[in-house]
Amino acid sequence: MSVIDAEAILSTTPRDAARLLGDSPKAVRQAFHRLASEWHPDVCRDPRASEVFAHLVSLRDALARTRPAAPERADPAIWLETVDGRNIGMWPLAVTKGDLGQILVGRGTVTFLHDAANADLAAVEAAAMRSFRFADDRMRREMERFLPKLAREMQLRDARAAIAVERGPDDIL
Repeated sequence: MSVIDAEAILSTTPRDAARLLGDSPKAVRQAFHRLASEWHPDVCRDPRASEVFAHLVSLRDALARTRPAAPERADPAIWLETVDGRNIGMWPLAVTKGDLGQILVGRGTVTFLHDAANADLAAVEAAAMRSFRFADDRMRREMERFLPKLAREMQLRDARAAIAVERGPDDIL
């Protein structure tokens, strides 16, 4: 039998639901799951199981309505429009001005955004990354962790170009 009886659950008002289920989303989920598994009409023999279960659902829903919504993500700092018409939003952790354009540091990549005057150099850099050759597999395994890995190459509608390289776990911002 449940630690919390039917009367205690049914007497809980939506305003007091946090006392029964908790106040954080995780606590509510865990408490609701525990109580719902005990009071579900398919497993509970109590004649009021359906009523108790329905009340638990209404209490959980009442808490969800009173909790403030998660903040929406702000507009991305930078939009890139590719020549094929795709719009790519980027939320960089840091943006730095470089000799050839901007450097956008993201969670998993570093994107080099070349100005229109230097866009041809992006293709040269990407080709150089693709052309790394090694004498054997052992050398490849040893060297790959120190070399940049090309993640994406983009030609942009405004004549700029961008290349994104994977950001390693040891890279600093």
